[in-house]
Amino acid sequence: VGNLGLQPYQPRDRILTTFELTEVLTAEGRWWPLMRFCLATGCRIGEALQMTPEQVTGDVWTIPETKNGKPHSLWLTDFAKQQIEAGWPQLCYEMVWKWSNDIGLDWNFHDLRRTAATLMRAANVSVEAVETVLNHSPGRLVQVYQRHDKLPVIKAALLVLENELIKLTVA
Repeated sequence: VGNLGLQPYQPRDRILTTFELTEVLTAEGRWWPLMRFCLATGCRIGEALQMTPEQVTGDVWTIPETKNGKPHSLWLTDFAKQQIEAGWPQLCYEMVWKWSNDIGLDWNFHDLRRTAATLMRAANVSVEAVETVLNHSPGRLVQVYQRHDKLPVIKAALLVLENELIKLTVA
């Protein structure tokens, strides 16, 4: 950038192909439930790696602190709960990254989040609902004036996503 001779920042726009999604949804091994969980909830991999049983109440997982510094609650669909039950090692991000490099994944973990958002939008979930699931901060006026319970919107969006993922495993 500028006089430093650096390339300008190019945001990544990669989403998983149908083949890659099918692979993620059917693969066996210790890290695959974590990948499926991130795909099913749209959460960041670091959030999932730090998940504890105390953060789950019934069908709701409350992430105590997210990237924006605020807690965020996500509805746990049956598919997401199956991944939790399958479990994954509670290790650091670097170990998961090493695993992904060792097996030669052509996508990164954030691509799962982007793919989840894309699948929801393709299934007609509103932009606002997708952004709510992803915990993206809304504009200032929305933050100030709209104080409704977001969980019903999140639940509905994640149930649509679950349905899309199930369709991929049946196809």
